[in-house]
Amino acid sequence: MSYHVLVSYIRDMDRNQPTEGESLMIHLADAWLTVEKLLNGRLSAIAGISVAEYRLLRAISLSPQGRASRVALAGEVGLTPSAVTRALTPLETRGIVATTRSERDARQALAGITDSAIELLTTATSVVQETMADIVEGLSFSTTDLGELTAFLDGVTSAAGRPPR
Repeated sequence: MSYHVLVSYIRDMDRNQPTEGESLMIHLADAWLTVEKLLNGRLSAIAGISVAEYRLLRAISLSPQGRASRVALAGEVGLTPSAVTRALTPLETRGIVATTRSERDARQALAGITDSAIELLTTATSVVQETMADIVEGLSFSTTDLGELTAFLDGVTSAAGRPPR
């Protein structure tokens, strides 16, 4: 397909009204990208981590004994195990995450949070909570509306094949 044919095809697509499902996907993606950009800026400035690193640290801290395999973390945060390994490397270098071997299977490496991670995660959680409170404050939603929105998003997650949190 030539470049001009592709551009013409895309322009024709833009003229068509998106389906409700396509519109939902675009709005969800736009909302997340906007929130993620805001959170990345605030987390980086205050805690020195990204949203992805925050999600990994949070997932590790909520795991039994504060340790989790890369495969379990990948499933929790939606990354591949190799992407989790790449994301954890700078956290290990900074002493925020430590790798240990599983007591049951020496081949399995477990990522665990360190004492410095607990303080960092506490600070980062405050940043996330304050940022989200700022966003929600700007909306005309009641607590009931937010509960319904959360339930709806859980339904989307479930319908897409992943159990809701």
